[in-house]
Amino acid sequence: LITGTSSRLLRPFLIRTSPLHFNLSKTKELLAYLVDRRGAAVNTGELCAVLWEQRPDSLSVRSHLRTLISDLSRTLSLADAGDILIKRRNSFAIDCEKLDCDLYGFLRQEPDAINTYMGEYMMQYTWAEMTLGELERQK
Repeated sequence: LITGTSSRLLRPFLIRTSPLHFNLSKTKELLAYLVDRRGAAVNTGELCAVLWEQRPDSLSVRSHLRTLISDLSRTLSLADAGDILIKRRNSFAIDCEKLDCDLYGFLRQEPDAINTYMGEYMMQYTWAEMTLGELERQK
């Protein structure tokens, strides 16, 4: 079971009760984005555009993305949670059935998640603004 403070991301992502330690800081954003997508598959182009919104798609950006995906896979596997990352050719997603976090709890209307929501959602990521609007409407 993975937990994370996806509503704020002030604490690290946790596997059971142990924090995940990524080799690259951007890997955390990759996982956060996949969690935000709630199981919907995303392709390489979308990930590159979201994670490097100020840079054009290029071979070096795609290479960096492959490195992040490798780091994410390795980190999850080391934590015995590699099965939450769904990888197919040019398609990446999270298995939401094997993941729990504040966002999912809030969307399920769980009282603890609703009570801990303070109007912030992954404020460090511009791509999270749409989900923030959705959360605010559901509040």
